[in-house]
Amino acid sequence: MSFLPSSHTAKSHLYSQMASMTAAGLPARTMIETLAANPVSRAFGPPLRTALVRITQGESLTLALGAGNWLPDFDLHLIGAGEQSGGMEPVFRLLADFHESQASMLRTFYAGLVYPTVLIHVGVSMLALVLGVIAQNVWTGIFTLMGMLLPLYIFVVIVVLLLKSRNSFVEKIFGCVPFLGHGMRSQSLSRLSAALGGLTQAGIPPIESWLQAGKACGSASLMHACERVRNSVIQGHPPSFVLPTLSAFPSTFTNLYRTGEQSGTLDETFIRLQKYYAEEGQRSLKQLSILIPALVYGLVVLGVAVLVISLFLGYIRLLNDLMQ
Repeated sequence: MSFLPSSHTAKSHLYSQMASMTAAGLPARTMIETLAANPVSRAFGPPLRTALVRITQGESLTLALGAGNWLPDFDLHLIGAGEQSGGMEPVFRLLADFHESQASMLRTFYAGLVYPTVLIHVGVSMLALVLGVIAQNVWTGIFTLMGMLLPLYIFVVIVVLLLKSRNSFVEKIFGCVPFLGHGMRSQSLSRLSAALGGLTQAGIPPIESWLQAGKACGSASLMHACERVRNSVIQGHPPSFVLPTLSAFPSTFTNLYRTGEQSGTLDETFIRLQKYYAEEGQRSLKQLSILIPALVYGLVVLGVAVLVISLFLGYIRLLNDLMQ
């Protein structure tokens, strides 16, 4: 899972071109050869050329594109399903729309973090400057600046690495964070719905589609829940039979799925679920981007208050020493 809007935008453009070429009737080898000659991103050039060599050697499009780990599992599962069923164009259209929505969501989230990020750096720099002037030692200010910012950078890196992991315990921890937990669950459900929709349109049976979608959604808890759904289907029960018993699936998902299953409109249901949870995730991240500046303001005010109080107490101690 990438946290860079530019990465998702590039993938969206790549899949849009693939959809257009597929609709025009170009074979996979010609399509990859054309894309490798003029890649939408410089980073895509080497893996596309590698994919071209592997396709020339007789490998499938899915295996060829999977070399180098430059595409997420979510994409590869859907491409594999489309290749298996022969319906590649709708799969590429779905992936293009999905990555464009991810890019838009991340751009909105990061835009809300620009001001607090600048504010906290300015605030810490001013605090370090004041302490350096008081101590009459420039190294005091530098060490103060590094001592306050370096742990923050390390914390951000650790959080990003944990978010990229597929660990149910980590999911539970982040699930307790206001807005972040709800946003993560919504995005995972959106990916799951998109994967199920693409696999269903490709004609993949539920026994296989739930397993593949669970692996592609990027959530450990949802992956385990999808395995239980698959086991229920193997036993002869429809997915709607076991979904209400699984806490990983909200009532909205369960009710809409049951309705789509009974009416035979699961394709449309998955599209609605994907859009619904994508919007829910974007709304939660937008609320989080509002909460973070408020917390930063509070920390800055607290830091200024501590500085003022410490200066005042130091001034009082200096007066007491002079009076003695």
